[in-house]
Amino acid sequence: MMCVWIWLKAEFSENLLGWVTLLVAVVAALVAYGQLKAMREQTQSSIRPMMGALLKPGRYINEPIRVSINNFGQSIAYDVSLEFDPPLPEPNITKLNERGRLTRKGTKEGKEVTIHYRESPIALLNKFLLNQTVDTWPPYYEVGFDYWVARKDPDLGESAEGIPANTKLKINYRDRDNKWYSDDFALRPQLLAGINFHTDGTRTD
Repeated sequence: MMCVWIWLKAEFSENLLGWVTLLVAVVAALVAYGQLKAMREQTQSSIRPMMGALLKPGRYINEPIRVSINNFGQSIAYDVSLEFDPPLPEPNITKLNERGRLTRKGTKEGKEVTIHYRESPIALLNKFLLNQTVDTWPPYYEVGFDYWVARKDPDLGESAEGIPANTKLKINYRDRDNKWYSDDFALRPQLLAGINFHTDGTRTD
């Protein structure tokens, strides 16, 4: 009877050791898989496309603020589309020249002249940037468009064309693995209010 008990105890201990060894192996495999997955995600994040938008001041005080769009990532962005929230108002060149700060004062044929806007920045944005999809956007490729024309009065709540100061630009795009991204960028012209500008911007072109 004692022999049987010793045999059963030894058999149980051996089986228990086997199960413990198996459990340790499974846990180690899960940990290794998690680490491998985290490393893969980290690698993908470091080489993913990363579209971005920001405002840049004009060189001279009365020039429009420009919106700049760039791919700050390490790989190509595909099927890039852009939309403003809220949508941009309808372009109105008459309203623009009545309410906006005129670009510059210059001289032409010996006479002082005021340079008016010939085309609305909103019209150019609609024509070349919105309502279309860009098939491929390479890394560090940057485009810029006139965006915000300051008003003659000090109101920073909206531009001369009626663009609200709290407008956001939404950029949708995907990477080569068909993972989609959607990023919103606040376009705050108030943040550029303290910038110093050149003052000798007299030209008539």
